[in-house]
Amino acid sequence: MTASLDRRLLSALVCVLSWPWSVQLAVVAASAAGARPLHGRAQALCILLGASLLTAALGRVAWRSQRSQPAYDEGTPAPARWLTSCLCAGGILSFVLPLLLGATLPVVAYDALWYRLPVIAQWLDAGAIRWVHADDQFRNGYPLGQEAVSAVVAAATGTFQLTDVTSFLFVASGALTLWLLAEACRIRRAFAAAAAATFVLTPMVILNASSGYVDAAFGGATVALLGLAALLGMQTPSAILAVALGMAAANVLALKGTGLVFCAVVCATLAVRHGLARRAQVRVRSRDHAWQWLLSMGCAAPGLFWHARNLLHTGNPMWPVAVRFAGHTLLPGVGSMEEILDVANNTPPELLPLSDWLRVATTWAQWSGPAQVFDERLAGLGWAWPCLALPALAVFAWKLARRYRDHAAPIGWLALMTGLCFLLQPMHWWSRYTLWVWGAGALVLAIEAEHLTRNERHKTLLAGLLLFNLLTLGEAGVALSQASGAGTALLRWSDHDVRYARRPTDAHLPINAAWWVAPSFWSLGLEHDADVCRGSFKAGSDDAILDGVFAQLSPRPRVHVVLDDDDDWTRVRDAARAAGCQQLLLLQGSPVLARARRDAQVSVGSAVAFDPLFVVDLRSDTLAHAATTTR
Repeated sequence: MTASLDRRLLSALVCVLSWPWSVQLAVVAASAAGARPLHGRAQALCILLGASLLTAALGRVAWRSQRSQPAYDEGTPAPARWLTSCLCAGGILSFVLPLLLGATLPVVAYDALWYRLPVIAQWLDAGAIRWVHADDQFRNGYPLGQEAVSAVVAAATGTFQLTDVTSFLFVASGALTLWLLAEACRIRRAFAAAAAATFVLTPMVILNASSGYVDAAFGGATVALLGLAALLGMQTPSAILAVALGMAAANVLALKGTGLVFCAVVCATLAVRHGLARRAQVRVRSRDHAWQWLLSMGCAAPGLFWHARNLLHTGNPMWPVAVRFAGHTLLPGVGSMEEILDVANNTPPELLPLSDWLRVATTWAQWSGPAQVFDERLAGLGWAWPCLALPALAVFAWKLARRYRDHAAPIGWLALMTGLCFLLQPMHWWSRYTLWVWGAGALVLAIEAEHLTRNERHKTLLAGLLLFNLLTLGEAGVALSQASGAGTALLRWSDHDVRYARRPTDAHLPINAAWWVAPSFWSLGLEHDADVCRGSFKAGSDDAILDGVFAQLSPRPRVHVVLDDDDDWTRVRDAARAAGCQQLLLLQGSPVLARARRDAQVSVGSAVAFDPLFVVDLRSDTLAHAATTTR
């Protein structure tokens, strides 16, 4: 079956896929060639300009590949049209408001401060994408495609203010794919647009997209990948769709390690689908399909940069995950998948005694209430998922099995790939890891709404839409109130002096800092230092998160790690001074802390930030002032 595609939707989708893909391709290719594309603003601006020109060209090709045609939207009941318009308006608000909050408020999410922002800072210091030297082993190894795009944006703008908003491009790609695929499956525009809005309205997408995490971005990229793979089988061989599929695959590969598994699922599904078509004696031109495959694989290749980098530096493309089989370590790494994901500590106590599927059912039921934080463990997909989407999926599967419908087959393939990916996803009870399941859920709900409309079951349609709106928009409102820590920021705003309102975006102000950063930490004046030294990472501590806080300051200090694992205080002090630091941060329990306190050449103060922290002042003028005051 060949379906005509809306040229505006296809062009917009190609553009949101192409821009981050082009930026990442340029920066990693230049870095791999030995250049320094992040060394200055001019180089970064050239990358952004080149990516924008390529994006415009591909968007133009996509536009010209389809004929203009009116949208199918006849016979939609007026109340249904109004309810879907409410969903679309909520989706737009749920996209724009978190984006603005992300561009305004500082990043306070744990993993973003731990290794995502610091690695961007180290790349900017090096002038290129590099295997960074750090005491934190997680700053290398993970695919960091979103961080690569954010690094170019940070280099071009001279600030980290926009580093957490690049994820919205990937979220948009998922929403646009759902809209495009729904209309291609003969679903009227009102329901197709509502399906796109449904993904954006997912509570965890709202909370996670502006947090600096990549889960919402990965969810959107995965929806785009699976949707385009389903769409590809509906069309005669199309170069622009093959390119779009390849770019979606590259984005998935560059965002998370599981992207490699998901891409394998897509390849296997497309191969099976192609084989079934040949077996059914459907006319297939092998040459055209071969070119389509080559185009897609060529465009997907840039996403493999991170795996190739791991292979070059560690011999293991899946680093830091160790690959083991039958008790033998095939590829060494930091630990097993379970250890890397820290399953023991990340699993809530109430889920520990439960089996895997009971954990899934518990988090889907959301007994603890709606999600309110970016990494919520007991909620996130929303009550509409178990109440409406899951039953709709079951009904859809039953209908598809009883009576094959050609126009519904692509959604069936999408649901199949989604189910396979869900089974292969580690810790799939955690909603932030499985946001992409809403791709199949939203499309199935849309096709059921279309079925009810065609059969003129308007009362059932309106009752379902009303319930869906109440559940979805209600939870989205709760999520919006907490996006980017907005709720906490507003409370602190009301509790502090009005003078803070003059600088609302400063990361070090108490109203904007995460709750675990004590205001007394910033009174030390560290944000004014060009170089900051800290002791090395200690197991069970959060000292490395300080690097993510420092990265957001303007001007941004350079963070130096001084090894303090022995009791040689003289070496540690001299190393900090040699690095140009005026102050050295040490954690309680540092082997050199006791000797530093006895050293007459320095002064030691305390602060509370993440962990009990001690600030060693290395400046001689401070000591001279203290001596004068004593006399």
